[in-house]
Amino acid sequence: MTKKITKVEALTAILALVKDNADLTAFVEHELDLLAKKSAKSAEKSAEKLAEYTTLADTIKGILANADNGLTVTEIVKATGLDITGQRVTYVLTKYKDIFTKTTVKGKSYYKLAE
Repeated sequence: MTKKITKVEALTAILALVKDNADLTAFVEHELDLLAKKSAKSAEKSAEKLAEYTTLADTIKGILANADNGLTVTEIVKATGLDITGQRVTYVLTKYKDIFTKTTVKGKSYYKLAE
């Protein structure tokens, strides 16, 4: 199976072929710059999301520390007092499985801190 060529690899190969033509060289270099900016922006967004999820996990950890039997996602959302959805809380609870544990009783999921 052959390796799929990325856009950066293709543009770099084209740049080597058109090095004698100044206009084409400038165009290809500009396209490479745009791809680098796009990649940097994507990495920055990912870092922001990770920080947001880490903060939310810390908040949930504080809430569950006071709960004896565990709480449902709806109870956790209400306890945070933040404008967040149950989907976001569920994502954080499943992403950090080493911190939170899930138990299901009669079809209802309860989360508590891992021991």
